Amino acid sequence: MEYLDVILGLYNRTTAVVSFLVAGNCSFNRKMSRDMMVPLVGCASHRLNLAVRKMVSTHFDDVIQKVQTLMVALTNLNNSVAFRRLTAPRVLLPKLQNVTRWSSTYSMLELYFLLLPYLAKMPLLSSDWRQLRLTSFDSKKLLKQ
Repeated sequence: MEYLDVILGLYNRTTAVVSFLVAGNCSFNRKMSRDMMVPLVGCASHRLNLAVRKMVSTHFDDVIQKVQTLMVALTNLNNSVAFRRLTAPRVLLPKLQNVTRWSSTYSMLELYFLLLPYLAKMPLLSSDWRQLRLTSFDSKKLLKQ
């Protein structure tokens, strides 16, 4: 709470002017809310992220896991070097899913389709490529949405 006092002090304010806290529902935020005796309003962005993640996981979890595994494989040092050579001069870096941002899942899937022409040429991925790539059914399922 001392940190909050310092920050509010920069604006010539005290914690007495705080009417409520908008934050995620973690234990620290709940404790701070109790200590300050103000209501904790759950973060709308966090609730949206949870709702989108639930909807996406019920329909596309297997597909997302395949793409995530592929992106992790592309971050391996040897694969990363080979991949950069293939995609040069264009810089296409693998994107990983961030659990707290549903948009990272979208970005990762979007990037997958941009990478398709390059992935088949990857020497180190060639043996695993069949297992990591999406089936035509999986691709159509994603592209419909």
